[in-house]
Amino acid sequence: MFTHFFIDRPILSAVISILVVLAGAVSMTVSPIEQYPDMAPPQVVIDARYPGATADVIANNVAAPIETQLNGVDNLLYYYSNSSSSGNSQIVVVFKPGSNPDINQVNVQNKLSQAMPMLPQVVTQQGIIVDKKSPSIMMVVSVYSPDDRYDTAYINNYANLYVLEELKRVPGANRSSSFGLPDIAMRVWLLPDRMAQLGITVQEVSAAIQSQNQAFGIGQLGAPPMAPGVEQMFVVTAQGLLTKPEEFENIIVRTAKEGSAIVRVKDVGRVELSQRDYSIPSRLNGKAALTMSALLGPVFLQDKTWAGIFMNYFDSGASLLDGANLLVMDMDLCVRCGNCSLACHKVHGQSRLLRRGISITRPVSIGSEGTQHVLSPQVCMHCKDPECLTGCPTGSIFRDPRGYVDIDPATCIGCFDCATQCPYDAISMVPRKGAPVVTFDFMGTLRKTFSLTTPPPPSFTLTPADDVVAIKCNLCEHTPLNPQGAPRQAYSCEENCPTGALLRVDPVKYFTEVDRTQGLIFRDQTQAFGRNIHKSDPLAKAFHVSGGALILLAGVAVIAGLAARGFDGVLAGTWLTMRWVTGLVGLFGIAVVMTYPLRKQVYRRRAGALRYWMLMHVYIGALAGLVLMLHAGSHTGGLLTTSLYIAFDVVIISGLFGIASYVIAPRILTSIEGEPLLIEDLVARHAELRQELDEILKQSEGWLKEEIEERVVKKFSRFSFLMRQFMRREQLTGLLANARRAFKERLTRLATNEERTLLLRAVETTVTLRRVDALIYLHKILKLWIAPHVISTSVMLALMVVHIIQVVYFAVK
Repeated sequence: MFTHFFIDRPILSAVISILVVLAGAVSMTVSPIEQYPDMAPPQVVIDARYPGATADVIANNVAAPIETQLNGVDNLLYYYSNSSSSGNSQIVVVFKPGSNPDINQVNVQNKLSQAMPMLPQVVTQQGIIVDKKSPSIMMVVSVYSPDDRYDTAYINNYANLYVLEELKRVPGANRSSSFGLPDIAMRVWLLPDRMAQLGITVQEVSAAIQSQNQAFGIGQLGAPPMAPGVEQMFVVTAQGLLTKPEEFENIIVRTAKEGSAIVRVKDVGRVELSQRDYSIPSRLNGKAALTMSALLGPVFLQDKTWAGIFMNYFDSGASLLDGANLLVMDMDLCVRCGNCSLACHKVHGQSRLLRRGISITRPVSIGSEGTQHVLSPQVCMHCKDPECLTGCPTGSIFRDPRGYVDIDPATCIGCFDCATQCPYDAISMVPRKGAPVVTFDFMGTLRKTFSLTTPPPPSFTLTPADDVVAIKCNLCEHTPLNPQGAPRQAYSCEENCPTGALLRVDPVKYFTEVDRTQGLIFRDQTQAFGRNIHKSDPLAKAFHVSGGALILLAGVAVIAGLAARGFDGVLAGTWLTMRWVTGLVGLFGIAVVMTYPLRKQVYRRRAGALRYWMLMHVYIGALAGLVLMLHAGSHTGGLLTTSLYIAFDVVIISGLFGIASYVIAPRILTSIEGEPLLIEDLVARHAELRQELDEILKQSEGWLKEEIEERVVKKFSRFSFLMRQFMRREQLTGLLANARRAFKERLTRLATNEERTLLLRAVETTVTLRRVDALIYLHKILKLWIAPHVISTSVMLALMVVHIIQVVYFAVK
């Protein structure tokens, strides 16, 4: 039999099975899912509203007449209704799978028109909505004010006009809606006791409002046929619909026959401009919000609709898609070392990179709960439609053959037009005679290698009489970093970032939520973009795997050798002992480790990405540390070797502290700082807040001053409150709200508004000052380990040289 061929050859069968599974896995990613039939049956939803009615009244007078007419509609499977005491009624009509949703909607609309005469007049005036809807909610979006600046009515109206309308324009999400009715309406609150005294009913008030709040076409003056001598024609305009609560309050409800007694709306109630419906309140993180649901259209895919919503944000909000070559920084990886700006200065003579710009918090992937904090610095993104190029009066700004924007300094007249027209503030004006070319200085390089601080790039003070020229990022073109025939484009800032936080990308490919809506985009060979290491970095993974394996194997090998031979046992066929082997391996590891600070001084030529040198520095350093720890054994020897190992321990401990700070501190920073801030900005803000607090104390007197000094300042200046910033990672708005709540009782009992204002300002200023302190401490923690690490490394190297000389001397002797 044919089957015995595979039964007798199990290996071949297993291989074929594996190939079939792999082929199926690959096909899943490219199969035309759009051509698959819908699994869920199409639905049409009827929404009606009967304000003030109970659920029974709505079910009997609204839902029942409509359901009676729905019987017999084509392709109908079943229908069900839901009526609530909030005045809403929803009827869901389910049709057979495969039926046309548009035809189903038309059929339901025709049946509804037959039921309209049987419905209450109030329901038909409110309007009945018939629409196709997905059976499930794809996404929930909430809009709120984090600092309580705007009330519920403002948030609802803004979200309804701007956010919800934009959401509906996204293909696949055009059936999005809000929970409740977010519209702003003129609400009339009637006083039943006053109406009973005057004998006025609700119907009278409603009829008066409807009759007097109308837009009328008044007509024209001088329209043909006109009397002789009339030469001009005028259109008469009236006030139209009422727009203010005061105008509604002056509507006349009833007048006496003589006209002497007039009853207006304000006599039987009050009018206010507020939310139309309060039946479905919504809150997010304790704040008033408007919640909207994005319902997937019947013929759209969920992942593409997700992508369309995110693309709509990027297009209308951040405007990053205009860039052809975008610089992005993953702030969760950025250690705020300033090496990117220094590298730019070393290559170009002045820094063209500043860590300020557009900040975005985005999900790591569509549907993921993890977030990524991305910053696009104020660096040229080589726009597809650059305003600087079109506005340059001399044509010195041009697009090179690679498609990127550059400036010809020879023809630039320094008119500042391009700098003022750039929407991203990415063009700077500098003196035409820039900084001198950097030359090699051995002693200077040695001092910088072991320097504890990063020298800031020099700044220029320009005057109107200076001869200036416009500069911008030119992607390191015409520099030693990119010689002729280079296989890939290299950028000084990206190459010299020690953690891989900084990356040059194509924004459409980097923001994958946008790329999914673009389809297949062709790019010619002149547009070279590196891989997205923020998403996947195979070389870094290889370093992690091989580094961990090498440390493990080396540790096992050394321990096994020591167990078999001891420290002084000679290895077979050699003169080496385990003491010599571990010492030489450790010495070689330290020599490799010390290449990192040398590589860190290389800016103007290619020497490999600094992030990979950093990984090598860490893993080889850990390997050397482990081997040298085993090299010492249980006795370190005399004073020299003991001092050497103490310095060595400090190097290891400070290095481990540095690794931990590089991993933890940036993530805490991004979670509590909001917009990325420079340390200079934080120091300046700290001084401003300190000065403001001193001014508040000067304005306070007596018990109020004592309250601020003894309770407010001491409460929020405690170490526990500082640690709360790091542990809870609360947003500043929530932190301020909790602080105000703690002094709510004191604020309500104070005598004057001025005292309440001063105390409230003191609370907010002190809390904000403590948040700035937390951010400054995090910045300092990122650099705290560098000084002891460099000093202990220098001491260790000096003692190691003496130790090697001593060992060689006694070995030869």
